[in-house]
Amino acid sequence: MPIVATARKTSFKSLMSEASEPLKLAADTETAAETVVLVTEHNQPIARLFHDYLGATLNLAFVRTVPFIEFDAEIHFKDGTHTAAKHLKIKDQEVILLKKTTLTEEDIEHVVLSPQELLTTSK
Repeated sequence: MPIVATARKTSFKSLMSEASEPLKLAADTETAAETVVLVTEHNQPIARLFHDYLGATLNLAFVRTVPFIEFDAEIHFKDGTHTAAKHLKIKDQEVILLKKTTLTEEDIEHVVLSPQELLTTSK
């Protein structure tokens, strides 16, 4: 079942208190007062959006453990356009949404995550 997550600005302190995983931060992010997070329809922060200027990538850093490793993403922008990213794989709680892009977290309206296969805890 797809997860629809809306981009929303929040205080960094608030995000840190809600994260179930320790957040890895770039040096410039540590001093930022606000960050852009993806929030589910249940008002739960799921991931932090950020642009890596050196790598020209738009990334997600999951703030909660999710029950999947691979997913497709439909990324909707504030200007009404959208794009799709297929077969994204989470590694160390992070994933690259878009490569070779100048788009930043500020350009995102919402992202639809479609897990490929849910992880099971029973064998």
